[in-house]
Amino acid sequence: MKKRIISVILALAIACAFFSAVSENHRSASALSAEPGDFYIALFDYVRDLERIVSINGVILRFHGKIDSINTNDLTAVVLTRDGAAVTNALTFSGVVEHGIWWSADHVWGADVTDFYFVFAQENTQQGVYDLTGRYRGQNFTTGSRTIEGPVGSAPADPNALISVGWVACGITYAISQTAFRFSGTQQSFYRSDLTNLRLLRDGQEIAFSLTSEVNRQLDSYADDTFTTFYLTFEGDELNIPGTYRLAGTYRGVPFSSEEHKIPVPPISVVLDGRQLTFDVPPQSTNDRIVLPLRAIFEAMGASVVWDGGAQTATATKGDTVVVMTIGCTSPTVNGRVVTIDQPGIVINGRLLAPLRFVAEAFGGTVDWNGATQTAIITSQ
Repeated sequence: MKKRIISVILALAIACAFFSAVSENHRSASALSAEPGDFYIALFDYVRDLERIVSINGVILRFHGKIDSINTNDLTAVVLTRDGAAVTNALTFSGVVEHGIWWSADHVWGADVTDFYFVFAQENTQQGVYDLTGRYRGQNFTTGSRTIEGPVGSAPADPNALISVGWVACGITYAISQTAFRFSGTQQSFYRSDLTNLRLLRDGQEIAFSLTSEVNRQLDSYADDTFTTFYLTFEGDELNIPGTYRLAGTYRGVPFSSEEHKIPVPPISVVLDGRQLTFDVPPQSTNDRIVLPLRAIFEAMGASVVWDGGAQTATATKGDTVVVMTIGCTSPTVNGRVVTIDQPGIVINGRLLAPLRFVAEAFGGTVDWNGATQTAIITSQ
C-alpha cells in the first residue's frame, strides 16, 4: 500500500507526528527565529511503499509562521536532476497550503510553519538519484537527494553494517511508536525473526512489549554516504509512560543496544468546561498531590476572590457559597463547614495554590484526572 510522505524521514530519535495541532507532518529542527513569511526549507514530495520511493511528485516550500499566500513568481532557477543530469519537468503551484507546528526534537518549543505544495507536470518514476535546486526571492535552496530504486531484494541487512538503533516518537508527549535500525550502505531487507534476546527497559526495568512483523525501509543517499533504515512498529498503544527507554538484543548474532530515549513528564494542564486554562503560575505536583492556582480557577468558575494579607486567607464567594482557605491550613471551610485536606495551600511566586480536588469541588464541580496526559478535567456546577 502506497502512502504519501511529505518530508525527510530521519532515523534516530526524532518526532514523527509533527504538525500535531492540525494533523499534518513536520520534522524537528533547530530553533526557528524569523518573521512570518520568511522562507525556511524545501522538501521533495513523494510516494513510497513499504520498501522504497516509487515516484517523486513535487516539492514543498516551507515558511515560518502562518501565512495564506506567496508570490509563486518568486520561485526561480529551478533545476531538477537525475543522477546529475538535468530533467525537463515543469513545476507549478498545486493550490494546496497546510499550516502546522514544527516541534523541536525534545519538544521544548514549537513554532508555526506553513507548507506550499508544488507539483511536477509528470510524476518522476525512473530509477536514479534525484536532486532539485532553485532560488526563492534570491535565496538559494536544495531539497536534498531522494533515490528511486528498482525492486528490493530479499537478502537480509548485513549485521556488521548496523550503525545505530534509534526511535520514532510521536505527538507532543513524545510517545514512542517505532524503533529504527540504521545501516551503512544500501541494504535490501530486514526480518523481525532475525531479532533475538530482545529486552525493552524503562528506567532500567524490563517491560513487556511486542513488535509487528511489518518493516518499513528507507534509503537515504548523500554526496559521500548512503544509509538504509528499517522501521518496526510497536504493537498496541504507543509507549507513553514517562521515563528513559532503551532497547537491547541481538541482530543475526551481533549484540546491539539502542540510544536512550526520554519521555518527559508532561506539564500539568487544566480544562474547565471544555476550555483549557492558562496561568501565570502553572499547576504543580507537591507531596504526590496536584495543586492549582486557587484564584484563577475560582474566578474562571464565576466566583469572586478576596485576599486578606494579614490573615493570609483567601475568601471566595459564588452565589450563596463562601469558601475560605488559609495558607498552611489543612481545614478550609465551605459555608462554615470544615473540609479536611491532606495538602495545605501553599504560595508560589505570589499565588495561592490549593489541592486539585478541593478547588474543583468547593463550588459543586467535579474533576477527572488523566495521568497519561497530566490533565485535570473540571466540570463546574
